[in-house]
Amino acid sequence: MAKSKHDSYIRRLGAQLAGLHGAGLHGSYIRRLGAQLAGLHRAGRICMIAITGATGRIGRRLCAKLAKKEKVVAIVRSEDSAKKLPKGTRFAIASLEYGDNLKEALSFAEYAVNLAGSTDTSLGEGELALANMTATGHFFNSLPDNVNRVVHVSSIAIYGKKPTRLPCDEFSHPNPDNAYARTKWAGELIARQGAARFPVTVLRPGIVYGPSFEEGFFPMLGKIKNGGAKIIGDGENRIPLVHVDDVVSAILLSLKSKKEGLSVYNICGEEATQRRILSMAAKELGASAPKEKISYPMAKALARANEIISSISGNRTSFTSDMVDQMALDRVFDTSLAKKELGWSARIGLKVGIAQTAKEYKAFSKRENERRSEAISGKEKGNKAERRNEAISGKGKVNKALSKREKHGQDS
Repeated sequence: MAKSKHDSYIRRLGAQLAGLHGAGLHGSYIRRLGAQLAGLHRAGRICMIAITGATGRIGRRLCAKLAKKEKVVAIVRSEDSAKKLPKGTRFAIASLEYGDNLKEALSFAEYAVNLAGSTDTSLGEGELALANMTATGHFFNSLPDNVNRVVHVSSIAIYGKKPTRLPCDEFSHPNPDNAYARTKWAGELIARQGAARFPVTVLRPGIVYGPSFEEGFFPMLGKIKNGGAKIIGDGENRIPLVHVDDVVSAILLSLKSKKEGLSVYNICGEEATQRRILSMAAKELGASAPKEKISYPMAKALARANEIISSISGNRTSFTSDMVDQMALDRVFDTSLAKKELGWSARIGLKVGIAQTAKEYKAFSKRENERRSEAISGKEKGNKAERRNEAISGKGKVNKALSKREKHGQDS
């Protein structure tokens, strides 16, 4: 990152922060931060980056990467949530959903990254709007006008399940067709308005996978391992995966960008079909590649039925209608603009990425098997002890009865 262009601003901010006692913002921490700002200004090496969504899977990896060279402050809900951050990450407590303390928490920011939001498609549209739209509005409204650049992470979901053209580029017409997509598009529109105040880069990642991305991927790997996975449709549709480290790389390059105004980029990895991805995963798991097929309409019907059962039972399920769409629909995205303007391209190939995910799954599966074995063993020990106690108790009753009988015999 470039050195600060706002020297007088930093001096004022250092003095302000040194005396600031914001409720819920850790007054002692802010005083130390103020002193650090003043010292860093004198050293000419200041660069403060605020990150929302820092406790998420992308956010944690971004913090770990940035903290080696820059001063990073994660915006978190509470001290408990801050425990998820990489060790040593500075944080400030504020509410994105309601805006509490947010302006104070962001007042130091020269650069900002907005990763906050929800990808949970089981939530209602109101809850998703709060996480993906309202929170984004509070974030942009709370940023200082002289921030150098803001990176807002959106999603390819804004193009809809069936983009208007393939390959889909940044100029393709948005077609958000579910609650998640609509709220992400609404959040992106807010980010675009922010470009009137400062440079804004919007990134639209594909389906992110890699370390810590268990949800959705592990259940599918389990089915592949157990021979229960099926190809949906003919398997020749392309799935727009992107490795988490490639998303982090795109964010880092965006922070270094000199482009003014608004920039928008698709961020997707190596092009691959459903059939190829399933076969590669099977190979890493030492299993047979899925061959049995199920039609797309049948898979959708089964997924909807499964969602109804899940809602009644209260148990979460990974086999959802959205999952079927992600697996079965043909979607491919043009990332040449990101390569041209950011110098970005996907570095983590599918072979490496799927191997990482399969390795994590195997470790997870081993832990689960050990846990189940311990539970069964504990139950068996408990049953054995219970039988032993019952036997001892029964023997005691028999002895007592015999003793009583003998006594009666002596009395007569």
